[in-house]
Amino acid sequence: MVSPITFLGPSQIAALSTANIQALSTADVAALSTTQIQALTTTQVAAFQASQMVFSVSQLQAFSDADISVLSTDDFEALKSNQVQALTSDQIQALTTDQLGAISTTSIQEFSKTQVGFLTTAQISAFNTADARALTTTQLSGLTSTQISGLSSDNLSALNSAQVQSLSTVQLQGLTTSQLNALSTSDINEFSASQIGGLSASQIGGLSSDNLNALNSAQVVKLTSTQIQALTTDQLNSLTSSDVRELTTAQIGQLTTAQVSNLTTSVISSLTTAQVASLTTAQVQQLSTDQLASLSTADVRALTTAQVGALTTSQVSGLTTSNLNALSNTQVAKLSSSQIQALTTDQLGSLTSSDVQELSSAQIGQLTTTQLSQLGTDQLNALSSSQVAGLTTAQVQSLTTTQVSVLGTAQLTSLSATQVKALSTDQLNALGTATVQKLTTAQVQSLTTTQVSGLSSDNLNALTSTQVSSLNSAQVQSLTSSQLNSLTTADIRELTTAQVSQLTTAQVSNLSSDNLNALTSAQVSKLT
Repeated sequence: MVSPITFLGPSQIAALSTANIQALSTADVAALSTTQIQALTTTQVAAFQASQMVFSVSQLQAFSDADISVLSTDDFEALKSNQVQALTSDQIQALTTDQLGAISTTSIQEFSKTQVGFLTTAQISAFNTADARALTTTQLSGLTSTQISGLSSDNLSALNSAQVQSLSTVQLQGLTTSQLNALSTSDINEFSASQIGGLSASQIGGLSSDNLNALNSAQVVKLTSTQIQALTTDQLNSLTSSDVRELTTAQIGQLTTAQVSNLTTSVISSLTTAQVASLTTAQVQQLSTDQLASLSTADVRALTTAQVGALTTSQVSGLTTSNLNALSNTQVAKLSSSQIQALTTDQLGSLTSSDVQELSSAQIGQLTTTQLSQLGTDQLNALSSSQVAGLTTAQVQSLTTTQVSVLGTAQLTSLSATQVKALSTDQLNALGTATVQKLTTAQVQSLTTTQVSGLSSDNLNALTSTQVSSLNSAQVQSLTSSQLNSLTTADIRELTTAQVSQLTTAQVSNLSSDNLNALTSAQVSKLT
């Protein structure tokens, strides 16, 4: 039987009272044409009851946006999934926040992915936590980044791991830092590595310390250079030791010099040797003396030669003695003259004999006279022949008599004629009789007349016959009467006839009777 309602025209439909509307049977409602539906007023539409929600897809789509907005929550709840999915984009956007807030999670799940995409941010924000949890991953994928930004912090936090992981990087970029920080550490931990890598620099820079620390190693390694450089001082310094070690060497190298200079000693000391070695020379130069001091000896040994060479003079002078001593031969070899000259007395004093031997002869030659004079006797005695040979005349002259006294035979004989000439009489006399005898004939011949005339009687008497015979005429004539008379009769007889012939009349006239009597006939024959 045809429902009588079908015979009513639009004006007659519009004239029906709300009581008439509520008296319509489901058959009458189902018989309404789209034209009749469009003739209904919002008052009439609002009068429909949940039991009358038997509209077909075409009937529902005939309702105006205003009509949809006046449906009661009970009416909306009564709609079946095919009816809900028939709602147009305009009708979806016409739904009030009260309607959306009141509908069941089942009804929420009936929206298609496309329909979910029609919701406004205001409508999205009307969802309660149950509604948010009810959204399928398919529905979530239909939300734009703008819509995602409309989710309340509570709703975001209510999402389960499957929902969180279904969000695209584009969607996540729609989240504000407030929304991100409203998420629990476990929520943050649910993000995939690629999702973390897709967050903007400002989002990363706005993460709370707790949420930043919640990132797992798989997430950390996905942080880009831009994200790394967006980390604030507070964020970096909030990292635990394990968090610091999760950063890759490439990421460490991407930190800005400003970030590096502001790292606490706790963070610096947490770096692995590989991370320390990955610091750029520009980053290394930003390290304070306190930061450098926080490095372990293993960390110091991990520094590349380029990093060691990049250290400023103030950084070098600020190295702890243990870290300075930890440098390897290869690292030490890279220290420049300015770095060598920056070493403090305490640092030099801490060097072991093997540490001293690691310095090249060129580096030894770069020590200031003050630095060299501070070396202990063990350190000086540890110098190799090539290192001693590398000393400048100024350095030789700066050696204390105590330092000179410990020079070994190999060290002494390595001195050049120029270096020997630089020795003061006090330094020469500090050598001791046994050491003086080790001077080569070339070294003896290089002595100036001042040095020869200043030799102590003991050292002069200690000269071997070969050394004595090597003295030239000027050196012989520089000998004082006291020196000549200190010679034993055996020493006198060691003078060559040529040397005797070079004695001045004053020297001869002042010879003691014992020494005169000790002269051989051959020597006497040469006296003028």
